Amino acid sequence: MLKRHWLAAGLGCIAALAIAAIAGYKPLMTWWMHSRPFSAEAFDAARWRAGLATSDEEEGKCVRGRMANDIIAGIARPGQPKSAVEAALGNPQDMRGEIAKYDLGMCSGLRIDFDWLYVEYADGRVQRAYHVQH
Repeated sequence: MLKRHWLAAGLGCIAALAIAAIAGYKPLMTWWMHSRPFSAEAFDAARWRAGLATSDEEEGKCVRGRMANDIIAGIARPGQPKSAVEAALGNPQDMRGEIAKYDLGMCSGLRIDFDWLYVEYADGRVQRAYHVQH
């Protein structure tokens, strides 16, 4: 009788762990592959400037991308002047109208697609900033 109790308890624990693993897999993988790469470091101007990759190998290191969330929350937060953002980040790799585009490297997912930091301006001030995987 005691043996059956332990067997039932053990099977219950295994079932609970399996359910937790299945339920937690997608959120964990989403965080691991799409959020974590952009929150690894605080902004460092010297590393940002040196982090503009010149080869595919360097793109995969994601030096710039690791600072993206800190940049979005600080340097490129809404209301900041465009001049302050450009003083910190330098000239963007592309500027389309009032949208600046900065290369972050290949950071998210399987590191086969490029990630970019977009900073949108209106009247010389940041409206919003965000990162996008292409």
